[in-house]
Amino acid sequence: SSTRASAAKVFSSGDEIRGVATPGNISGYLCVSLCLCVSVSLSCLPLSFTPLSRTEQVHLELTDKCNAACPQCSRNDMGGLTNPLLPLTELRLRDVQAMLPPRVLRQLRRVMLCGNYGDPIMAKDCKEILNWMRRESPETRLSMHTNGGARAASWWRSLGSVMSGRNYVRFGIDGLEDTNHLYRQHVNWRTLMRNAQAFIAGGGNAQWDYLVFAHNEHQVEAARDLAVALGFSEFSPKKTQRFLNKATGIVRPTYGVKDRSGAVVRDLEPPRAAEWVNA
Repeated sequence: SSTRASAAKVFSSGDEIRGVATPGNISGYLCVSLCLCVSVSLSCLPLSFTPLSRTEQVHLELTDKCNAACPQCSRNDMGGLTNPLLPLTELRLRDVQAMLPPRVLRQLRRVMLCGNYGDPIMAKDCKEILNWMRRESPETRLSMHTNGGARAASWWRSLGSVMSGRNYVRFGIDGLEDTNHLYRQHVNWRTLMRNAQAFIAGGGNAQWDYLVFAHNEHQVEAARDLAVALGFSEFSPKKTQRFLNKATGIVRPTYGVKDRSGAVVRDLEPPRAAEWVNA
């Protein structure tokens, strides 16, 4: 069929799988893009194509949907309107099963769900996909990155039994109750804390990523203490590179934040303490 022919063509380029996936390291890592589920029929994909046969790690982006509006994320215009080029779609369990059947999944050391454009928890089948991968390939290490601000506490509690031990969920929490929403726009603090605690109570391995800005650099140690008190296994403050011009090495002093009308309503600023500046 024409769909099968287009799929074969897409997967024939070796080092670069145009429009679908680009292996960062052809012998070990494969990034599977969302357009895989909208551009070709998953049922006709050849499972023996060269990159996958030598792949040990996969970054799987389940969706380009997100509950947040982080100003420096490419899924929106500086925190305002959603990028109109995004298809707003997602991979379902059947799609992932077609891409990574058990015999392929079992060769992988790691599968990471970390959205370039969306948050994995916004995909309808997120938990079912993780459950299936854990059941079919217990030795494959699973990880997920999320803002943690969606889903019911019961959903998170049941996810805890899946993402336990060497598997983990990294929560992007950039501040405390009075500051997290300044970057993680639309993430409700009480919902986030409820979900993280439910996940940990369910046996989940929770890790905390903390992007440091001028507005939250004074809270790093308080956030670290909270992470320990709540039962997070790791706390990782991080230097953001979104203010850094990589060509010139110059750190821009501000980054405007827009509302949905397109107006700049406030500015983000990079951290002032040298230990947190990415330069």
